[in-house]
This record gives sequence, structure tokens and C-alpha cells, in this order.
Amino acid sequence: MAQTKKHTCKNHPHEPASRKCYYCHEYICSDCQLRIDHHIFCSKKCHRYWKWQQFAEKSNLSKELIGIAAVLLILNIVFFLYLNSKLDSIQNSIHEPVTEEMAEAESIEPALSKIKFDTTRYPLKNVLQFQLSINDGAVAALKRDGRFVESQVQNGKPLKFYNQFLNQGKNEFSIYLLENGGTSSLIDSFTIIFKSARVEYMRRYVDRIRGDSSGIALTFDGGSTDNGTEKILNILRKNNVRCTMFLTGDFLKKYPKLVKQMVLDGHEIGNHSYS
Repeated sequence: MAQTKKHTCKNHPHEPASRKCYYCHEYICSDCQLRIDHHIFCSKKCHRYWKWQQFAEKSNLSKELIGIAAVLLILNIVFFLYLNSKLDSIQNSIHEPVTEEMAEAESIEPALSKIKFDTTRYPLKNVLQFQLSINDGAVAALKRDGRFVESQVQNGKPLKFYNQFLNQGKNEFSIYLLENGGTSSLIDSFTIIFKSARVEYMRRYVDRIRGDSSGIALTFDGGSTDNGTEKILNILRKNNVRCTMFLTGDFLKKYPKLVKQMVLDGHEIGNHSYS
């Protein structure tokens, strides 16, 4: 009679084993068995490999495409770590005392003399955007209010930093240049003090109204539709009448042009509700 071959655990050679890992097909003892996703695995590593294999088969991904994706992921991680180390070096250098030699060297730095810097601010949106041109391959890092928030690599086209929303009060900006050789320089730094007259006007308290004289305060409660809004605005404008309009969030979201016209006509906007 033929004898059944006895198998031992791949991790414990002296322990008998009768079950196999679902991925590597090696025999494992009861202590090494991991039951995950209705299967038995020898380790979490094999389970991850199996999950990835299932994903690749279901997605019909070729081995070449998977390899390219893996290489791109690794390159992105390496680039992120490199850039992060450069930003850390900039933060550390900020606190170093500036000697006369350092100040003199930066004042005649040829790389900085080629930089072109331009800014644009949109008053109605209190948004700042600016662009600059540096040497190809160099990195420009934006620091705002003591914290680095964005970095870009020069690649033949001007670098553009968009949608820098200005907060009420001081807004501090600094631009740093990271050269290919690892050196860093401060390109420019500036502070914008933003104060909106429109916001201050609309934040006035209602108790500013004098109560010792007779008068009529005209108000409108807005809903979620613009029925008759343009007609009402035209009548008020024609008669040079100013009023307070309590608008809902839905109305502000749907009809921003009408709301802007109300403000331009001198009407006061009050908060009604969201809907």
C-alpha cells in the first residue's frame, strides 16, 4: 500500500502541515494560517499580492502597464522626498544670522537678476495671483504667513500661482528659489494689508438708525427664485431709493449677477437663511 507523504510547515519544519497558502501554495501549520477573504494565507504579504493579482486580472491590465505605473509611483515618491528635504533646508536657513559676506553675495547673485515678477489682484474677489520666470529646472516655493503652501518647477513657461485669497488684515508672502545645485535664495517678500470697504460697510449694526425722527425703512425678503427681481431693482434705481434686502443662500448661489447689481446700486444685503 502506498504511504501518504507527510508535509511540514514552511515556517516550522518540525510541525506537520496539511493546508496550503492560497497564493504561494506552500504548506503551513495551523499556527501560521491567516483566514482572510474566505481563504487561507501564510502572511499578510501573500494576501496583498493576491489582492493585487485579482485587481490586475479584473482590470485587464497588462504587465507592461502595471510596470509603468509602479515606476511612475516610485519616481513621484522620490521627487516628493527630495523637494521636502529642500523645503526643510530653507526653513532652517531662515533662522541663521545673516553676515556681511552672505548679504553681499546675495546682492550680486546673477541668477536673481534674470527673474521677472508680476502680480495681479482682483478687488471684487479679493484674490491675488502672480507669475514669475526663473531658470529652467529651478524650483520656486511660495511661503505664506510663515508656512510653505505651494511649489512649482520651471519648465519653459512662466510659473503661475493662482487663487491666493486675501484675508482681512495682513497677508505675508515670500518666494524662494531652489537651484539645481541645491542652493536657495529669497526672490522677494511682501505684505498685503487687505481691508474691504464694502465688507466694513455691510458689517454695520442696525442700531445705527436714529429713533428720534419719523421714517420708513424699506426691506425685501428674498426666496429661492428671481421672480420680478430685475423689475424691482429698476424701479428702485429710477426713484433713487435704497433699501435692505434679506437674501437666502440659494438666491446668492443661483443669481450672483443680481446680487452684485444690488450692491452696486447701493442696497444693503442682509442674511435671511440658506434656503
